[in-house]
Amino acid sequence: MHVSTLFALGEGLCGYEGVLHGGMIMTMADESMGVLHDINNALGKRGTTFGAANVTAGLEIKFLKPGPINETVLVNAWVDSVEGRRTNIKCEIRDGRGIEIAKCSSTWVSVRPKI
Repeated sequence: MHVSTLFALGEGLCGYEGVLHGGMIMTMADESMGVLHDINNALGKRGTTFGAANVTAGLEIKFLKPGPINETVLVNAWVDSVEGRRTNIKCEIRDGRGIEIAKCSSTWVSVRPKI
């Protein structure tokens, strides 16, 4: 499964003047990767990963270019692999011109309900 998410960014998100804060880039990546689980749950998919609450267990990001402000940013996320209760998800973040500004890989864990 693959999902694309658009974010409209404003000036209040700068780390340095004119540059998008890296924490915002990580937030967009984490939210977009989480959408994969939300969509699968909404579609009624079940299994060791889908149909349960999922949390980010780890996230590694590589910043490739300064992030833009006052632009729309595209985040493409996809499931790389599923291993039991763990889902490995990757994503790329692109500016309004299609230039890749960051890439990310993460591990998500399906949380077991407690009685």
